[in-house]
Amino acid sequence: MRSLFLIISLSLLGACDDSIPGNSIASSGTSVEIHTSVESPMLDFSLSRLQSTLQVTNQSIPPLSLHVRSAELEEQAFNITSTPDSITISGGDLHGLMYGVLELQERIELQEEVSSLSISQSSFIKKRGLKFNIPLDARNPSYDDTGDAAQENIATVWDFDFWEQYLDQMALHRYNQLTLWNPQPFTSMLKLEAFPGLALDDVYRSEEALSEKWTSWGEPGGVSQNVLGKLEQVKEISIDEKIQFWRRVFTHAKSRGIDVYLITWSIYPNGIDASHGITSEIDNLKTQAFFREAVKELVLTYPNLKGIGVTAGENMPVDGTVDGWTREKWLWETYGRGLAEAKEIVPNRQIDFIHRFWYSGYEDIQKYWSDYPDPFSYSFKYLMARIYSSPEPSHLAENVIPYLVRDENTKTWWNLRNDDIFVFRWGNPDYVKTFYDNLPLSLTEGIHMGSDGYVWGRVFADKAPAMQGTLELEKHWYRFMMWGRLAYNNGLSRTFFEQKLAHRFGTDQSSALYDAWAAASEIIPQVNRFHFRPGDRMFSPESSSSRETFRYVNDFQVATPMPKSGIINPREYVSRSLKQDDLGEAITPLEVAQNLEQKANTARSIVEDHIDVTSEELSLTVDDIKAMSYLGLYYAAKIRSAVALEFVEQGQQNIEHVTQARENIELALTHWQDYQAIATTNYHPQMLARVGKLDWDLLEKEVEYEVRLVEQKLTDPFTIPSTNDPLQQLSVSYDTRPLKGEARHESLKVSTPDGGEFMLEVYEESGVLINNYHSFGNGPMRWEWLQEQTGIYYLNLIWNDLNRVIRVDKRVQRDI
Repeated sequence: MRSLFLIISLSLLGACDDSIPGNSIASSGTSVEIHTSVESPMLDFSLSRLQSTLQVTNQSIPPLSLHVRSAELEEQAFNITSTPDSITISGGDLHGLMYGVLELQERIELQEEVSSLSISQSSFIKKRGLKFNIPLDARNPSYDDTGDAAQENIATVWDFDFWEQYLDQMALHRYNQLTLWNPQPFTSMLKLEAFPGLALDDVYRSEEALSEKWTSWGEPGGVSQNVLGKLEQVKEISIDEKIQFWRRVFTHAKSRGIDVYLITWSIYPNGIDASHGITSEIDNLKTQAFFREAVKELVLTYPNLKGIGVTAGENMPVDGTVDGWTREKWLWETYGRGLAEAKEIVPNRQIDFIHRFWYSGYEDIQKYWSDYPDPFSYSFKYLMARIYSSPEPSHLAENVIPYLVRDENTKTWWNLRNDDIFVFRWGNPDYVKTFYDNLPLSLTEGIHMGSDGYVWGRVFADKAPAMQGTLELEKHWYRFMMWGRLAYNNGLSRTFFEQKLAHRFGTDQSSALYDAWAAASEIIPQVNRFHFRPGDRMFSPESSSSRETFRYVNDFQVATPMPKSGIINPREYVSRSLKQDDLGEAITPLEVAQNLEQKANTARSIVEDHIDVTSEELSLTVDDIKAMSYLGLYYAAKIRSAVALEFVEQGQQNIEHVTQARENIELALTHWQDYQAIATTNYHPQMLARVGKLDWDLLEKEVEYEVRLVEQKLTDPFTIPSTNDPLQQLSVSYDTRPLKGEARHESLKVSTPDGGEFMLEVYEESGVLINNYHSFGNGPMRWEWLQEQTGIYYLNLIWNDLNRVIRVDKRVQRDI
């Protein structure tokens, strides 16, 4: 056994301090005696954290004994026992030992007495990960880099200081998996002898302007000539230096107990000039050879890469077959054979494989992958893009669970996709605890949480100078901490989180802050349950928008509630009420509005009456809580207006409903302006990759339009404006073919003479207005309202003073 005597020194503090900017650190001569035979970078990391805390708190502890007891404890588990004369920490493995030391460090940091500890903890979910879309380069973009978050972080992902901080924070929050996502990362990470000239030196971004439309940037995951024609260098670095860079990142991850996976979409030949003969065609043999060689070399180049994952069919033919080439056959001939060739060279190397359950099917996957020699698992979007909707069991996961039960040897990663909340701080431990309790753990390989519409790198849109350039993990520390810590130990109590709040903010009002934050954090999940749009581009609750349109009040009249939520929308509620049907246990839209109002008022009253702001970070956090409260009040008033409109449109044109419709939508505008005032004080506008511009001043114009829209519906609710385009200046057409790779969408092409702003109104055959779309430029565009509906509809296109009505019959071929 080696015996170490460690003296605290100030040099250890700089990289370890996780207090907010501006806090001072006191020094002392504190020391601790450590006895252990274990040598590991993971242990060194946790001991450095302990050293830092002892110096900051000016404390001493008795001699510390550290052991690995794999025969007694399961992996990642630990025990801590202490007396006034000694502290013993045992781990089931190095992870457990590291977590045990970090637990002791945290107890000291939170000013707990550690002379009589008896603590045992083990992992609730074994694999706890983050999903990080890496925008490597304009030539190697991640899935959708058309947002400011991606563009601002291209340089960040090539900054080792960032990854050092990021991975350290992950370990502190008990994450042990990192999944890096990019459609085609190989040319920025490898040098292939079989394909000379494809490796990309240096790092570039594009000067092409970000747009709410995809036309100039190409489809998500790909690149366009517009992008490639306007490259701007952001870093000079050779491919050899790039390889060394990522080896260093993966090594640091390993030193923090974190496994790294690289997950791709297919088929994207991004960054490869067409002269090489490599294309996105599924039957292109040269393309197959390139991907096969790249997968093999990825394994050989990065010994600390834990595994590889794939997404089937994202940029493949819609029907999945060309001349006998199916999606799964292509994946096996590229990824499968590439991995097999790598293992022939390094037979003892284990390469975990993750197969996303997306654009594929169980039978086809089993046909090719059933004999994969190393750990094989699926990945499935547990709630699509909406982890902030409901903590109850996922109705979507029910689609894949039968296959997992059928295949007892294969489990799934649950992809916890947050495309709900990007800007404002969120915090509700009870929501996360319930969420994890409802995961089908017996079928679970692990979880990875992240976004497609946002890159969680460094903060860029916050106006507070202290926040600029900090890690998003640091700004949103409470959110990332609770998802990580509760995944490891789902028994953490409210007291623990209150202690963390008190320590972070230096406040004795942590209980009030806990309650206010939790109440405000119920608002977006409630809105999502009422207006459930599963796709990432279908709804942004922070802006009440989808990529195509602002979600107006009439859209809320026919909102699609989350399945199994028990909620009914205003149209159904009014119809059943007028028929005097028994509503049973249905949750009415008025109850939803009441719940939103109650949560909002609770959060506001607590922060206004019980929280004394003592620091800049606490001030910003309180502002975010207030902003969420006003957003909740906006949605509550909007839903009430939608209900009143439904009564009017279903024949109840009495003064009460007319007044309620008007007053509530006007109240909604007032609440939006309160929300907008806080948002614009603290944040710059930004382009969001999946749903377009997040600019609260511009969005106010849409809310003002809602007021006019309600007035129009009240005065003349069933009138379709007559066609007024004698010169046929407006061009509108439907493409009856599904968009490539988008079998569930249809394309509306609109052309106006000035290429400018227009409105599109969608009417049922009866004349009831069911949706509005507001566009700022010509198409083609995707329109959602037709996806699962049949019948006759009328589209009224409004441009300047012109109108054009188009009849669409969804039961037969479109008639335009």
